[in-house]
Amino acid sequence: MDTSKFYIDTEILEEAVRELKDEGILLDFQTLYYECARIALHRVELTEEDAEIDCNYACAAIYLKGHEDKADELDAMGFDVYY
Repeated sequence: MDTSKFYIDTEILEEAVRELKDEGILLDFQTLYYECARIALHRVELTEEDAEIDCNYACAAIYLKGHEDKADELDAMGFDVYY
């Protein structure tokens, strides 16, 4: 599998670490993962409750926010892109 196209949004990761540290919360993988997901959702103006209702939509919104060129391609093909 070619992983060269995958990346971690370091801004989200840094913000999550900073927030957890400021709150005095133990930094472990599960907590960091959840905090990163929460931050990403909020960046696309979704809540945790929105993600529980439709996690596929939430993941697509987060992906498209980070890849505007993909959103433009979908829009050009006639798909309505909301994020």
